[in-house]
Amino acid sequence: MLQPPHVSPIGARRDRRPPRLVAIVVLIGAFLVGAVLPGLALAAGDQACPPSPMDEGRAASIDAATVGPDGETVTFEGPDGEVLFVTTLQAWRAWAAGDPVRLDENPVRLGDAAELGPDTFFRFGVALATPDGCEAVLSAMSYAIATDVAFPVRARMDGTFLRYGPVTFGVIEDPAWSPDGEHLAFAVGTARASGEALEVRSHPSGSRVAQIDAADLADAWRRAGGPTTGQDLATVFVPRIRSLAWLDEGRRLGFVTDRPGGPPGTVAWTLDLRDGSLRPSGGTP
Repeated sequence: MLQPPHVSPIGARRDRRPPRLVAIVVLIGAFLVGAVLPGLALAAGDQACPPSPMDEGRAASIDAATVGPDGETVTFEGPDGEVLFVTTLQAWRAWAAGDPVRLDENPVRLGDAAELGPDTFFRFGVALATPDGCEAVLSAMSYAIATDVAFPVRARMDGTFLRYGPVTFGVIEDPAWSPDGEHLAFAVGTARASGEALEVRSHPSGSRVAQIDAADLADAWRRAGGPTTGQDLATVFVPRIRSLAWLDEGRRLGFVTDRPGGPPGTVAWTLDLRDGSLRPSGGTP
């Protein structure tokens, strides 16, 4: 008498592969998990920060960067205030040797003298940790024709540096990261006053994506119908840009200046990075 064939229930089919083949499949799977997935994570930006030279057994995250009292050192600190690394002005000069300071590919000169060399930079200016905690953005300071010159760089814990866009004529003040970490905004102070201008840099390249000065603010003030009392605002207005704050998840930047015209006071402004529009907040001044 013929017996009906045996049919295993779905999901209960027996695996007849030999044990050795199963072991090979398991090893291949382990390799993919250990090698391919971390690669995907790195591509997605989840790379761990490099270790501190003072503790190479674990990845280090920079929580703060502090310029020393003499301006010749920058200390990288961890979340608990521990010292992760210290970079020096001497190390920066050694890195910059043979690469004269330039602005938009044109040499920065002291009148008719030679290009600004590394030895003309006498201290660090600003220093702040990058949003990912792996590096610090800092500026080396020099002086040329009655104005300061700030050379921004990205500093790493292995002692190396990366250029961070063009130099800035002035002192970098009140830096502020956008919420997504893709832009760095700061005011620029000069010998005349603090907050003479405003810059926005793209991160991590450091390329300049926006630059606002007194003339731009004066033009925006007139377009908005603000009083001028017959003054040439482009030459007499000292904005004193301050209180930088990111709005709309980094799409707009807010800041405050002195009032360009009319009675004394202050004015709040917004700069829209999507179209570059600049206007006083709240409509007509």
